[in-house]
Amino acid sequence: MSFRPRVSVVIPTYERLGSLRRLVLQLAEQSFDIGSYELIIVDDGTSEPAERYLADLSGRCDLVFIRRNNGGPAAARDAGARAAKGELLVMLDDDMQVGPRFLQSHVSHHRGESNLVVLGRIRPDPTIREMPIFERFHAAQLDKMAEAFERGLERPRGTHLYTGNVSMSRASYLAAGGFDQSLRRSEDRELGIRLELQGARFVFATGDAESMHSSDHSEPLQWLDRAFSYGVHDLRIKRKHETVPDADPWAFMSIVSPIIRPFYFSSALAPGFGRGMGRLLLGYSMLADKTSHESAALVGTTAAFGMTYFAGVGAKSGSRREVIRDLASHLSWRSFPIAKRWRDMVRADHETLGRYRARYQGEPVSREAIRRDLVEKIGFQILAAVRLMQVLRAAGRLGAAKALSRLIRHLYGSDVHWDARIAPGVLLVHGMGLCIGKAASVGPGCILFQNVTLGEGVHPESRRVGSPRLEEDVHVGPGATILGPVTIGARSKVMAGSLITETVPEGSLVSSPGVTVGPRPTRGPMERRPQPSSFSGA
Repeated sequence: MSFRPRVSVVIPTYERLGSLRRLVLQLAEQSFDIGSYELIIVDDGTSEPAERYLADLSGRCDLVFIRRNNGGPAAARDAGARAAKGELLVMLDDDMQVGPRFLQSHVSHHRGESNLVVLGRIRPDPTIREMPIFERFHAAQLDKMAEAFERGLERPRGTHLYTGNVSMSRASYLAAGGFDQSLRRSEDRELGIRLELQGARFVFATGDAESMHSSDHSEPLQWLDRAFSYGVHDLRIKRKHETVPDADPWAFMSIVSPIIRPFYFSSALAPGFGRGMGRLLLGYSMLADKTSHESAALVGTTAAFGMTYFAGVGAKSGSRREVIRDLASHLSWRSFPIAKRWRDMVRADHETLGRYRARYQGEPVSREAIRRDLVEKIGFQILAAVRLMQVLRAAGRLGAAKALSRLIRHLYGSDVHWDARIAPGVLLVHGMGLCIGKAASVGPGCILFQNVTLGEGVHPESRRVGSPRLEEDVHVGPGATILGPVTIGARSKVMAGSLITETVPEGSLVSSPGVTVGPRPTRGPMERRPQPSSFSGA
């Protein structure tokens, strides 16, 4: 019987043999069973063959080398995925670093679900002290996205897919058709759209599934060229997926300040002007960074990227008329970030409701049932109000978010703090009597019954003050109380009435002491109950 590893790690590489070697050594030291994974190195035409450079590491782990003429990252990753023998694909860039439990963490997220895509968090390498301002801009964007996922303000979607740290089943990858090799940019985003269209669920992972990015990009003009290319390719993707609103590059307009939108629009109308302004703004940003004005430099870099990106969109559009037509077709209520975020989060919650209803009652819920369930399902009704509170908080409407929190308390008897992190795709059963503190975190797929408390507390040993964190697919029964800086591992079940003040590993069943049942004492026929003594008071 042929050897079939469970995991195949696909790493395309081009002229980064030093950082590739570091990554391979880290992957060779995984806590995962060494016989359960293979490393597929796709050499995309490096000047020195990667197989020769890493020859001394062949005994450290199962290394597979594929050498091909330079064809770009999409073609290289596709070649590695199709050559893989594992059931699970883990994709990494060659300038990443990982910890010893990286693979184990990715694998643990996939248990019990075949059509799942896990996005691992990417953090910047803190040892790189001279990181260019445009690389810090990208790191800040990744942090902002991670924060939105963790706080429940946004759920991972196909358009968020990045190949620097992601895992999915090989069967799902092949069913989606793999990477579009004609794309030199945003090929990961386009694959994510197709994966979502075929029913894949996306989750965001932190902790051991994280990777660290040690970028070596240092040329500002090359960075601007990439920004322009992203605009060109994103419009290509939009035209390929006309029915997917999030695929439209104009959707980015809804997340930028209204003040800057006319400038981005003018850049699309006049791409030459937009590219020139992008260079000017980046030059200003680099100068501001050298004079220790980092915040101003980041603002300028953001504007430089946006101007250059929309110059690419305009160049691909072909004419000003097409630019105006594309923007006009996008302008609808979906363009308003509060309405769009609320809609997306409520849809994610309803999908979870439908998934569990299908599992336990055999009655799948269609999207058309959302309005009915908003009326009939009190838990779903509460959650819709919580989502509105969250998007108001994210939009800086703190007063409105606080007022809505108090309204939820008075209407439903549930106290949910406006800063609580509740990921999209959660289910509340009944929902009354909830108490969720400001620093509590609830992952996607979780079910919370009535009278559940997730409260701040002091850890009994470390004495650290904090709030609970529920990983994905945790079920918490009625009346359960979870206090302090503890984590409830993924796919755990907390039975009714339980009190938890310690971290619970994934896949656990937590139950409170059982109720003692015995015969009820009886009295004889002539036995009388003792009468209370008389009492005279002033």
